[in-house]
Amino acid sequence: MAGDPEGKPVVVATLPFFQPLIDVMESKFALLKLWEADDKTAFLKENADKIRGLAGNATVGASAEVIDVLTNLEIVSLYSVGFDSVDLVKCRERGIVVTNTPGVLTDETADLAFALVLATMRRVCAADRYVREGLWALKGDFPLSYKVSGKRFGIVGLGRIGSAIAKRAEGFGCSISYYARSKKSEYAYHFYDSMSLN
Repeated sequence: MAGDPEGKPVVVATLPFFQPLIDVMESKFALLKLWEADDKTAFLKENADKIRGLAGNATVGASAEVIDVLTNLEIVSLYSVGFDSVDLVKCRERGIVVTNTPGVLTDETADLAFALVLATMRRVCAADRYVREGLWALKGDFPLSYKVSGKRFGIVGLGRIGSAIAKRAEGFGCSISYYARSKKSEYAYHFYDSMSLN
């Protein structure tokens, strides 16, 4: 990649990543910060001949218009799982490499999803409010809630995150069913080819 006078490749970041990541990027690249520009289109046009890489995420990536402006673009790198913010057809036509970070938050997302299931079924937030408001002393015991163990568990989509949630549900002895675009032969869970209740 051609770069700036110091020999570093020129990369444009479309949004302000967290500072430690910006620090690493600045140590390796001549980093242009698109989010600081008043006129983003003019900024890209002004630097188009130098920019070889674009760093974005699932929200702010590389549209067809941006790709057309950046005539020397070689790579779009997303700090996210999906590619929704990138015109993949345009990148394929131009031979632009597109990367992302699959799996980076799979376990964290599955943990949080299951924490929400537990909090909902066990009524953790309502019980916490009940105690904090002094209602236990005034009204007696908090009403019983529901257990998660042994419940039927339905998952829409059985990709990385869906399958990680299913693993957690297995640990609670739940029977698992899922809907996905296609049956996943590696899992013994019950597959539904439609989300319709009919």
